[in-house]
Amino acid sequence: ISSDPLVRMAVEVGIPEDKLAGASSFGVIDDYRYIESPGGAPKREVDPEHVYESEREILRTVFDTLITYSPWADPAHAALVLAAGLRPTAVKRCMNTIYAMGEPGSGKTWTIAQIVAFWLSRPGAWNKDSLPGSAKDTGAATENAVSSTMIWAIDDWAPSPDRGRAASEEDSMGNVVRSTFNGSGKRRANADMSARSTLDPMALLLITAENELS
Repeated sequence: ISSDPLVRMAVEVGIPEDKLAGASSFGVIDDYRYIESPGGAPKREVDPEHVYESEREILRTVFDTLITYSPWADPAHAALVLAAGLRPTAVKRCMNTIYAMGEPGSGKTWTIAQIVAFWLSRPGAWNKDSLPGSAKDTGAATENAVSSTMIWAIDDWAPSPDRGRAASEEDSMGNVVRSTFNGSGKRRANADMSARSTLDPMALLLITAENELS
């Protein structure tokens, strides 16, 4: 939620760890709002104008890092990363999925990690070696995740060499993408035929894969 322990203590967490593993890794790093006090006293919040200037400077730095001195050969990739990182701030529900496809070592996971990095509670919480979700997660776990967070990444999807299993995995991945676009989760019933709560997706969905999704 915040890098400031006082803020974390004052805020009631909506999605705890027992509902979504890794939930505490999501948040916003906001150290720029506080400065050190003399004599080792607790940090104090700076005046609003200084905060606004700090925010503007951070945005300029982010723009220069991603766009002006872009690490991507294609400027469109840099623009996509910047837009996707900021997309969860929009009020309107996200319908699109970013599908990064390429061979191993092509930089797809690293690129997706730069998008997820916009929403860390602490530096390094997620990185190219540890994204929020995995293609090995169950369909139910992924459905829960995309209905609980503002952004979710499914890393390293590759069809199984077994044809039957590959078809099942692709169907499951396709269901997640379609559900994200439609904004409606799978309907289920309890044993007594009463309706269960529907987990409607709200996350910006990011997927890395070696193969095209048919």
